[in-house]
Amino acid sequence: MSSVLGDGRKTMVSVLAVIFFLCLVVLGALRDPQEMAQREKSGEILAFATAYANYFVGRDGNGLVDLYIDEETAFEHVILLEETDGVYTFGSSSPWPEEFRLTVDEEAQKAVLRYYAGASDPHVTVWREEMSFVETPDGYRVTDSQIRQFDDILTMEEFEEAYWVFDAYQFVDYEERGYVGVINEQTAYDREAGIEQDRNSVYRSPRTAAEWILNLTGGESVASSDSSGRAVVEYTFADGSSIGIPMRNANYTGKTGSTDDADAVAEGAGDVWIVDMDVWSVKAP
Repeated sequence: MSSVLGDGRKTMVSVLAVIFFLCLVVLGALRDPQEMAQREKSGEILAFATAYANYFVGRDGNGLVDLYIDEETAFEHVILLEETDGVYTFGSSSPWPEEFRLTVDEEAQKAVLRYYAGASDPHVTVWREEMSFVETPDGYRVTDSQIRQFDDILTMEEFEEAYWVFDAYQFVDYEERGYVGVINEQTAYDREAGIEQDRNSVYRSPRTAAEWILNLTGGESVASSDSSGRAVVEYTFADGSSIGIPMRNANYTGKTGSTDDADAVAEGAGDVWIVDMDVWSVKAP
């Protein structure tokens, strides 16, 4: 009985705390309506930018065109946009974005969207879009947009433009996306079919994998690895700047210093080096 009463007291205290908190929120709203209006506006802008990105990723031509200030502006800036009998379409090939990150500058009325365009290789390229908008009686509308595809990153500046988001380096996790599984399946199939050429050889070393996955070109890389399936690739760009890229062997089992042993090879696995996203969330010096 006492334990039940104890639970009841905790529940009552919790209810009173919630009521007290709601009262504070209401009082805050009454005291500062300008702040509440600004929060509402911020929410509307974020919803607008998110809808825009979702329409783009989903190849929803009609939805995307509706968010432009007019049709003419949409045709000037939406890649591959076509119209047939009132239906707008754009893009039908690979690679194409499957996810995105976005940031909004409310004061400048601009948004930066980074799309992660995947292909069946598997491989991902960053598309960076800078979009400007205005408020109209019908809601927010796009007035200008420019897309740049980062498939050949030559400088540290380009690297930052592609991957630096929300004060951290961000990219697609190849394991979460299922790419590691695809690579392993391709390797197993090729070995069973007696195909000598390794189509995924680029993933067998941390150095070549880092350059391929992150679309780096024109620079030089050196890898230092340990015996736990981890490595750091020191990449020097053509402009002389450099960065340390943490890598991990997604197929590492812990049984040996490398998964490239007899059992792993027989199973069609082998090394698959990918960017270590957990470590890479902190900007390298």
